[in-house]
Amino acid sequence: MNMKLSKGAAGAAALAAVVGVLSAPTGCDRALTRGRKPPPGGVAGNGGGAAGNGGATTGATGGAAGAGGIAACDSTDAVPPKRIVRLSFNQIATAIGDLLGPEIGDLVSRQLEIDTGEVASARYVPPLGNPREGVVYTDNTWAAADRIAQRAAQAVLEGFASVTRCGDDPTVECGRAFLLDFAQRAYRRPLTADEGQSLLAVYEETRAVLGNVKEGVQNAVQAVLEAPEFLYRTELGSDGNRAGPLAPYELASALAFFLTNGPPDPELLDAAAGGRLATDAEVVAQATRLLGSDRVRQNLEAVMASYFSVPNIDQVVLDSTVVGFNLPRASLKGEAMRFLHDTLWGATIPDLLTSRRSRIDASLAGIYGVAFPPPGAILDQDGFAPVELPATRSGLLTQPAILVARARPSGGQIVGRGLTVRSSLLCGITPAADNVTDPAPPPPEGTDTQKANARIAMPLCGQCHAGFDPYGIALEHFDLIGRFRDVDEGGRPIDSSTVLPPLSGSAAVSDAVSLGRELVKGDRFVACLTQNLLVYALMAVESFSKATPESCANRALLATLGAGPVHFADLIRQITLSPAFRQRGAGGAP
Repeated sequence: MNMKLSKGAAGAAALAAVVGVLSAPTGCDRALTRGRKPPPGGVAGNGGGAAGNGGATTGATGGAAGAGGIAACDSTDAVPPKRIVRLSFNQIATAIGDLLGPEIGDLVSRQLEIDTGEVASARYVPPLGNPREGVVYTDNTWAAADRIAQRAAQAVLEGFASVTRCGDDPTVECGRAFLLDFAQRAYRRPLTADEGQSLLAVYEETRAVLGNVKEGVQNAVQAVLEAPEFLYRTELGSDGNRAGPLAPYELASALAFFLTNGPPDPELLDAAAGGRLATDAEVVAQATRLLGSDRVRQNLEAVMASYFSVPNIDQVVLDSTVVGFNLPRASLKGEAMRFLHDTLWGATIPDLLTSRRSRIDASLAGIYGVAFPPPGAILDQDGFAPVELPATRSGLLTQPAILVARARPSGGQIVGRGLTVRSSLLCGITPAADNVTDPAPPPPEGTDTQKANARIAMPLCGQCHAGFDPYGIALEHFDLIGRFRDVDEGGRPIDSSTVLPPLSGSAAVSDAVSLGRELVKGDRFVACLTQNLLVYALMAVESFSKATPESCANRALLATLGAGPVHFADLIRQITLSPAFRQRGAGGAP
């Protein structure tokens, strides 16, 4: 039987229509802002689509602003409009696992992969930027959500006694109590009287027809998981007509889905119920508590892996005759994830681009050209051990995982790597180059660096390539899979010296190591990372695409970080305190 809450699918579709009123971005001071685009082809990561104006290094101006105002920016662009935010499929699967147990969570995760091709552990920046998502439901996305809800409800019926704690011969009263508690947790706030009555009506109707408590619970669970109150979360505040802070339960949900990718836990809900989330101290305390958990750290590490395109490794196609090496994809990802874990929680954000500390296994030792295992090293269960990498290495810039993630099948990596640095690390915008040709093409012979310099010197080609090729030139000592080399495939000496674009201060660099040092000298790298994390936290695709390194919101956030190297956990805490995260303007959803 497939009875549903009367306002299930239709209600979700109606609420989806409301989401369509999300405000388009407007100007902020005189900063040029651009909308973000989803990653191409459904590949995880930001796909070089990070927004930015490609200007000079960002200056953080204005003082910090807490929950009480947006004084750090003299602009309404410092906060998003009031919104109704769709949960991503990934978050739906995570939430169901939290609500009904990990076994049912695993079942719906498999259903998610069948229906959408998505792996539930994957992350996107921003979450709704995945081309299979979108901010509203379409026929296809709704059908997938419907099947996920059906699979979860069926699993409740199959494991009724353990899921509901009502036993194999449940009473009517136990079924009611379970449903009311389940719905309250699913909606992430107390139920209204009407919501409780509507839910119990589905339960009682099914039970009256079938005389069966279990199937009554099954259908009511499905109704809850298809209800707008579960599939969306609101950011309307206590007064839908006025700018102001998020309501307490709204803030609890925003914190939870940002940090855990799932619904708020009991402690967050208790803080919301007690009104404590209105204070900076409580928000920091809750963020700090959550940041201490393995779940949050793993979630944010997955976010950063997506941001740096690590999952792309699985989709990269390489010409084996050019590589001459059996690419150990699992090892590449294993090193990248361990590096992110160690650096995000044990070092500073600049260390992401400058550290020579890593953990590798035997298959990576050949790529790095180091002896393995190091003397006295203790290998973990997967065979990885900490190492000090050669002096030619510089953090993520020279990690094989990052170099391979944007590789071209048969070599010639300057353009792809240069675009990755400009867009992903610096949030630079590169104009589309449709049908742009110069009268004299670059020389067909010569090293890739010589060809790149010839492109840069051309009047038309150089307008774009001068903005990103130099970053790729600085990384030219690394081959297709990240092995260091002094000569290219033709046996010609490699010259990786270049002058960086104005976005990086027009500094002269000689190699990847000096490139890493230059990229962390100013605050552009931190500003770009901050922007993308803020956009991730807001689930923003178009609704807050103004959050560029130059935007009011980002400048206000940067101003709170203070001088000196920034620690990742401190940045996360400041995002949760920022007006852009905690307040909403007067426009947007009714």
